[in-house]
Amino acid sequence: MLLSEPVSPRVEVPADINRHYCRFVAETVAERVDDELDVEILEDGGRGFVHVWVAHDGRHYDAERVEGVTDYRDLPFFQRHPEAAVHVERGTVSPATLRQRRTGPLYPEIVGIDPPGGSDQGPTALYWRYALAGLLLGSVLVAIGLGGEWALHRHLVGGSARLHTLFVDIEVIGELVLLVSPIVFFVLLPAQRADAF
Repeated sequence: MLLSEPVSPRVEVPADINRHYCRFVAETVAERVDDELDVEILEDGGRGFVHVWVAHDGRHYDAERVEGVTDYRDLPFFQRHPEAAVHVERGTVSPATLRQRRTGPLYPEIVGIDPPGGSDQGPTALYWRYALAGLLLGSVLVAIGLGGEWALHRHLVGGSARLHTLFVDIEVIGELVLLVSPIVFFVLLPAQRADAF
């Protein structure tokens, strides 16, 4: 499933799934099995490591051990990170609930690869205008900051430490606006909009 996902270059072997997508895999497996099988989603973690896997009939399964093991600590994830085996918690989502969830792409389309027909959830003209306004505002602020610093260094303006700090702060704010506005208007807002559908 994830090994063939074109938008996920980090997934090349089953161990990669357990590093990044174990919850997704466990929930997807639980979602696709019958309610009669009594599948549980379990979670354990500690010291910065968390792992989610599926348990059924006394055996524990994840992407690296599809045949299952009797003790969850025998899963390769916990062999690599024994400090993560702290306290097993049952998942808060039942398989029946997972089947009712909205089926959507693993990644918002604006972040992933566009489908063959193109993405209709991409940046709108309004986002383009906002991004352009953000870039213009950032450029103006950077120009004011740099111009103020230049004027102070050339002694065209009466220099004080506060004035120098003000121009440096304006320049930094302008640089932040220049860096953040494309991300907000080309990635975050379209992704949020795509997720709302």
